This record gives sequence, C-alpha cells and structure tokens, in this order.
Amino acid sequence: MKTVTATKKDAEEVFGVIKETVLTVYPGYYPPAVTSWFANELHGFARTAEEIAAGQIYALKGVRIFGTVCIKEDTVHGLFVLPGYERRGFGALLLRFAEKVIAANYPVARLDSSLPAEQFYLRQGYAPEGEEEAAVYGERLVWKKMAKRLRED
Repeated sequence: MKTVTATKKDAEEVFGVIKETVLTVYPGYYPPAVTSWFANELHGFARTAEEIAAGQIYALKGVRIFGTVCIKEDTVHGLFVLPGYERRGFGALLLRFAEKVIAANYPVARLDSSLPAEQFYLRQGYAPEGEEEAAVYGERLVWKKMAKRLRED
C-alpha cells in the first residue's frame, strides 16, 4: 500500500471512491438533494478530472484505490476512504500525508469539514475557526472551517 499522485488513468477509480463514499455516508447527515450535489457537482467527475490533471489528488493504493485526498495550496479539499476501509487508520494516514505536503510551504493546514468528518478532524488536532452556510437546491448546508498549525515560522 502506498500513496501516489493520481493520474489521468486513475480518474474513473478515484471518482468511484469519492462517489461511493459520499452516496454511502452522507445520506445519514444530509438531505438527498445535498448528497447528490456533493457526489455529482462539488466532487463530480469533471472536477475530479481537473484536480487530477493539476496534480492535486493523491490516491491510497493497494490492489485498488481505496482512499483519496485532494490538496490545494494550504487546504485539504477532500479526503475520502471507501466505507469498507473506514476506521482502520487509512483516513489518518492520508491526512498525515497531506499535512506533510502542506507543511513544506505553509505553517497551517486548512479544510472545510463535512458533518460526517467533523469528529475525525477534531481527533486529528484540527480546531474550528468558524461556520459557513449556503443554500443547495433549496436546502441549508452548514460546514465548519477548520485549521491545524503544522509548524512554527
């Protein structure tokens, strides 16, 4: 098992990990329209392909890809682990990888936490910096802005 930069040939599999995770986990936290928006727009195939082309998505790969993380400058943009692989430390492994990448250029890692991931990020040392909200297909979507100091400058 290793973390690698996702390539164009990985796009379908990476998107499959993201979509399966969202469609399995998010319905317990969000209305159907919001879950669909996460899976098909915010983390949709076109955006995933763009992020792969930009070298921003990394994949946790064994026999198959079962986890992904997207890093944009100082921000963890998305971290997904297939439901069958959750609670085995793979999310923490991906997050530590992302923090090392970010720490090379920035003292603080930032992220927007979905409701299902909030407790995970708190356990990993992230602190809330505020809350934001938006309307998605007429539904109210709320998320936490979080940050973690990685190094002192």
